[in-house]
Amino acid sequence: MHALEALELLFGNLAESYQDGTIESRDAVHRGATLAGIAFSNSFLGICHSLAHKVGAEFHIPHGMTNAILLPHVIRYNSSENPTRMGIYPSYGSPVAHKRYAEIARRIGAVAPDSEGLIEKIIDIMHSLDIPTSFEQAGVPRERFMKSLDQIAVDAFDDQCTPANPRFPMVHELKDLLIQAYD
Repeated sequence: MHALEALELLFGNLAESYQDGTIESRDAVHRGATLAGIAFSNSFLGICHSLAHKVGAEFHIPHGMTNAILLPHVIRYNSSENPTRMGIYPSYGSPVAHKRYAEIARRIGAVAPDSEGLIEKIIDIMHSLDIPTSFEQAGVPRERFMKSLDQIAVDAFDDQCTPANPRFPMVHELKDLLIQAYD
């Protein structure tokens, strides 16, 4: 419940808070951020954070920006109804991420009430907040990024957040997500 309320508050007010800074929007963002903190401290994180830990450390990109760049790609990856392997910590009997993403999309007013609608809404808010949508836009040099891919993917695979992802990744899948997030 905290997570869904946080998302509603943040998606409904973050752009206005950033662009205009009204007291009401800033208050809503503060409450949304607090609820989001409560939500993720009482749940598991996943590969978005695993990858963000490693990419951010390697290229000195802020953690929030790194997560934002990766999030659309991770949502699409997790939305598979036929994953290569289910995550082990959430103890899901069958894939449910696509259903949960659809619920989030509905709650935040996405045009399409599904994973792709959620991704579109995330990209829209990134644009309104002047957040780059790729590592290339964030200023990461292509040659250095490509040279670091294998090690980042292995390190992310071993990150403490990875086992909690709803779809358990293979190292090559983590590498593919990183490549997708570059351009």
